[in-house]
Amino acid sequence: MAGSGCTPLPIPTLPPTFIRVPGISPGSWQAGGFFVAGIGKADITPPPGLPLFGYSRVRTGDAAGVRTRLYARALYLEDARGEHVVLVQCDLGAISALLHLQVAHAIVQETGVSVDRLLIGATHTHAGPGGYFGVAYYNHWGSNRPGYDPQIVTFLTQRIANAILAAYRTRAAAKLAIGHTDIYGLTHNRSLEAYNNNQSHIGPEEALWTMLPEYQAVDPTFTMLRVDRIVGTGTQPLGAFTNFAMHGTAVAPSNDLYSGDVHAAAERALEWAIQRHYGVQSEVVHALTNGAEGDVAPVFTTQDFAEAEQLGLTLATKAFDLFQQLDTRLTDAVQLSPNYEEVALQTPYTVDDLVLCQHAMVGVPVLGGSEEGRSSLYGPLLGVYEGVRQEVPQGCHTWKRQALDFLQDLIPTTDFPATLILQTIRVNELLLVTVPGEMTTEMGQRVKQAALQAAQRTQQGITHVAIVGLANQYVSYFTTPEEYALQHYEGASTLYGPASGPFIAAR
Repeated sequence: MAGSGCTPLPIPTLPPTFIRVPGISPGSWQAGGFFVAGIGKADITPPPGLPLFGYSRVRTGDAAGVRTRLYARALYLEDARGEHVVLVQCDLGAISALLHLQVAHAIVQETGVSVDRLLIGATHTHAGPGGYFGVAYYNHWGSNRPGYDPQIVTFLTQRIANAILAAYRTRAAAKLAIGHTDIYGLTHNRSLEAYNNNQSHIGPEEALWTMLPEYQAVDPTFTMLRVDRIVGTGTQPLGAFTNFAMHGTAVAPSNDLYSGDVHAAAERALEWAIQRHYGVQSEVVHALTNGAEGDVAPVFTTQDFAEAEQLGLTLATKAFDLFQQLDTRLTDAVQLSPNYEEVALQTPYTVDDLVLCQHAMVGVPVLGGSEEGRSSLYGPLLGVYEGVRQEVPQGCHTWKRQALDFLQDLIPTTDFPATLILQTIRVNELLLVTVPGEMTTEMGQRVKQAALQAAQRTQQGITHVAIVGLANQYVSYFTTPEEYALQHYEGASTLYGPASGPFIAAR
């Protein structure tokens, strides 16, 4: 039964728990001029009775129970120079800027990890809790019922901080390897008409000729950062930080259970495979983050738990193949370099003759839901469907027709993000580029190309860029100007106009 009538239980506060590694006690490592790493994991599943973030008001009830427990997984990395970063993945729908800042405050005194060195990415499951955002728009419209819940903010902050502290306190000499593989067949482009307006495609024609266009128009790159602890003359796997573009929507909107969706199955399956194959008795982590998945949906016949788990197992199988290939590429020569900025949206910016809007606007197609999950409002009767737009472009929002018209202006409590949080973290030849929301496939490719070109000009030795979406903050969608012009769900959800995506690429 749906949990709409449930009263949320008090959210428990637990003391920090730490992953124990044989021969290593928490806090035993001392600075020694070499690469060190540690891992941590914490259960972030709240009690039933809370609203579920994702599918918005399509849902009918609150969380009535648990299908798969939700976790935060953390990797602490520090190079020989003392540069340090923390990479965190959470089984959540999104990360709020409030949560990112609160976690940084909770860990900085002990770890020295400030907000600019902390990356927190969400898997984008549509079956995690809501109500933890610092802006009213997502607390009001992102879940099946509105409201801000300070208890869930405190709960998530403490649990995520526990995972990071575990990683920090168990840090020790380590090695690292980076690898990539292409995975097709698990995802498809749900907004192909808008994508095709870019007049571009991804991947070599000869490798894709057997696939339908919607299966080609995705970013197939699966990126893995593997970390092992040095044990004697060899190593013992600690786990992996991975990245792959796929919406967390294989579980149906009617679901009323907490679930990590596809990502939960992939996370657990790889962790178990590593433990079995390498004989690891202690915990390992698979921190699977999302990529440029704004228009990318999982391939399912029916949205249910069985399909989600099967997709996750297939993804984990391919991930384990890559993990084993990295056996011979582990190195302790690691260089880290973090960069971070918060950009105030009240300042006017112009990119490629497009003006970044200084106020947010939601477009009409958003009311009808995404292409893979329509709301009851979708259809010609109410004039809510893909492609509803202005007859001629007007102002900085150009083609967008405002949802609810004047009613949107009459909701003073519904504020929007006022800043953009942008971050890059270099790990050897890999550059992690965070996006504070959901970026479409083509816009993600343009950001990658811009970053690689900048790296080549500055001779930094970066050869690969991974987009870590839904990271550190949530500001809805980011499309290309060409996609924005068609005003499908993704373009209508791009809050600050057609310059939003190009602005991120430029920064």
